[in-house]
Amino acid sequence: MVRRLFFLVALVLLLGSAWWNLNVQRIGAGVAIFLFGMLSLDNGFRVFTGGTLERLLQRSTDRVWKSIGFGIVTTSLVQSSSLVSVITISFLSSGLMGLLQGIGVIFGANIGTTTGAWLVSAIGLKVSLSIYAMPMLMTGVVLIMQSNQHWRGLGHVLTGLGFLFLGIDYMKDGFSAFQSVLDLRQFAIAGLLGLLVYTLAGLLATVIMQSSHATLILTITALASDQITYENAIALAIGANIGTTVTAIIGAIGAASPGRQLAAAHFVFNSVTALVALLFHLPMIHLVDWLSSVFGIAADNYTLKLSLFHTIFNVTGVLLMLPFMQRLAEQLKQWFTDERQNRLSLPARQADRRQDPVTPQYLTSSVMTHPDVALSALLQEMRRLWDNSVAVMAYALFLDRDDIESEQPLDLLLLHSAVHEQTSDIDELYERYVRPLNTAIVTASHHLPGQLTDAQQETVFALKVACRDLVNAVKDVKHLQKNLRRYHNHPSEELNQQYRAFRLQLAELLHRLQSILNYPDEEEALLGFSEQHQWVKKQDILKNGTFDRLVASGRIPAEAITSLMNDSEYCRNIGFRLIHMAQKLYWAQTGSAVSALQSLILEDEELQENSDVSASE
Repeated sequence: MVRRLFFLVALVLLLGSAWWNLNVQRIGAGVAIFLFGMLSLDNGFRVFTGGTLERLLQRSTDRVWKSIGFGIVTTSLVQSSSLVSVITISFLSSGLMGLLQGIGVIFGANIGTTTGAWLVSAIGLKVSLSIYAMPMLMTGVVLIMQSNQHWRGLGHVLTGLGFLFLGIDYMKDGFSAFQSVLDLRQFAIAGLLGLLVYTLAGLLATVIMQSSHATLILTITALASDQITYENAIALAIGANIGTTVTAIIGAIGAASPGRQLAAAHFVFNSVTALVALLFHLPMIHLVDWLSSVFGIAADNYTLKLSLFHTIFNVTGVLLMLPFMQRLAEQLKQWFTDERQNRLSLPARQADRRQDPVTPQYLTSSVMTHPDVALSALLQEMRRLWDNSVAVMAYALFLDRDDIESEQPLDLLLLHSAVHEQTSDIDELYERYVRPLNTAIVTASHHLPGQLTDAQQETVFALKVACRDLVNAVKDVKHLQKNLRRYHNHPSEELNQQYRAFRLQLAELLHRLQSILNYPDEEEALLGFSEQHQWVKKQDILKNGTFDRLVASGRIPAEAITSLMNDSEYCRNIGFRLIHMAQKLYWAQTGSAVSALQSLILEDEELQENSDVSASE
């Protein structure tokens, strides 16, 4: 309600001031065109993804200095540190980037903001940028109308640059003409009070426009028109730096814990940088004067000196915070605990205390901005679904999750893990931990942003198939559990042994698949899946003759024969589904071509042959 009221008041004031004076209208239009250009740039860069973004991030952020460089370059390209901050939060939330790398990008983004100031103060104020803007706009619009998405992306980039240049020209001309109507220098405030007031003004302007670049360009054009003093312009630049943190905090709303960690890092960094600039602004101004004389900048060229000051205090902030970067990341992880790292544990002999269904922790609103980011979040959520399903299936097998992941022989663990009455219902656990994530993944897969490449579409399809197989495997384990409990104390020792073998077979398979999913070598993983497929085939008591021998010997009670036969099919079908799911998940998470799955032995048709024994819900 407050935000809506604030928006209405700001809109009324803006329209009123534009009606009052055409020059104000021109300045306001320049800001609007500049901001629209930033949006066009963002839309253009979104097209050039298709896995490229993920590979670029991996190569560009594996070192701290690379992360800082990546932040400098991307901010220079899109001309918005706020936008880079919000995008970085989405990268972090989706798992594309670590916190330390994200902090490095934020550091670099602050330095990258200086490029826009230098561009305008060195070139934009001396020539009419609209001369270059018009060809860009005309070419960009033609390209946007093409069917090829890459041409359209290039068109958005060109129109974005054109609108940026045009907006700067409008602001420059508006302030030049505004001098004859009103001299804003009469509102200049000297000393400490002026420093604080104009810092606050810069902060508010950045919050309203959601762009420190726009505030800085507006400040430079006003300074060039002699509408504000040099000292007040410095304060506005400091305030603009603080204002970008508000945009980052807003972008972290709805983000997972890593996103909030990065927003907090952004706030800490910009606040410390601004505090240093406020406390030592006079020594910095003297440093600017000295460097200006060294580089041949005229003493009265305040626009270039403002750009130099802006560069100095941002670089100083990075140099001051760089030694504490690792400690800051560790502290933020303590303050904002990443609940996604808490793995589901369902002790076999304890009741589950949770009552509410789980919710997606990677598929948040903040990641649904770029195809690569959203796809990474989809994959992370799929891993979480697998993780939860392992815990639920272990519980259904009367085992703890730690038993599945233990390096001790599972047959020995089963001797000390007898079947017992459980306090939690498997159907409830399924509804609580499996179904909600499955629904979220399938739903999100149909609402991914942007236009997906063929490879991305194959990956999405693979993840949906993986969801289907995993959920059906969990359902089959639910049905199998009834007879695991029923026959665990049956007078027939052979029947007892066979149902213990079912438990061992599934527990062993879960353990092996957990390991294969972490194999770095794709050929080794391919071989591992093939071996598990053959192993599951050999365990089938119908095909290996074990079932016939048991029945012929009369060691299986007549009332249990059909149950044993059907449960054997359940085990076989569960095994095939789990392997098939793990294959799809592995190729999706390693970025390999999903079509490589066709070379594997296990195919969908083989699963279909065994699906008729699965009970539908």
